[in-house]
Amino acid sequence: MLLSALISAGNAISRYLFNLSSNAWLEIQWQMFAGIFLLGAAEVLKLNEHVRVDLFYGSAPHRRKLWIDALGIPLFLFPSVLTMMFFSLEFFMSSFRSGEHSSNAGGLLLWPVKFLLPFGLFLQPHRMPPCRQKAFRGEGYLWFQVAEFSFDTFQIRNRTKG
Repeated sequence: MLLSALISAGNAISRYLFNLSSNAWLEIQWQMFAGIFLLGAAEVLKLNEHVRVDLFYGSAPHRRKLWIDALGIPLFLFPSVLTMMFFSLEFFMSSFRSGEHSSNAGGLLLWPVKFLLPFGLFLQPHRMPPCRQKAFRGEGYLWFQVAEFSFDTFQIRNRTKG
């Protein structure tokens, strides 16, 4: 993020003070932004801070939130991620095979930034909180567990009802 801000500031300074500009420097800015967004989405899911429909989720008790996540992730997140991965892999591969470059003079290769889409989608299910991963693997079910939320570590710990 800092590198992207420095490149942006350096590009603006060189353009306005020295009347120098480069398409490569402009393109690396949006490519780095794409990387921050696409790779950061998996981290946001891990921290359980991803966007939800707040109408149902915001005022729900903690147990209902667990149910919404338990149903929403396999019914909505996984199918969406798999569908987008399917189409984005071909999007990336066709760009990679052709060695696609930007149409701008002095532009950059485009396939590296196009690779970030399937890679970022691949990270989504791998960055889920561990308690949800266990529940989806069948090692624990949310309806047999009581969840404790630790605000200082942003992790959910499960313990079986005794």
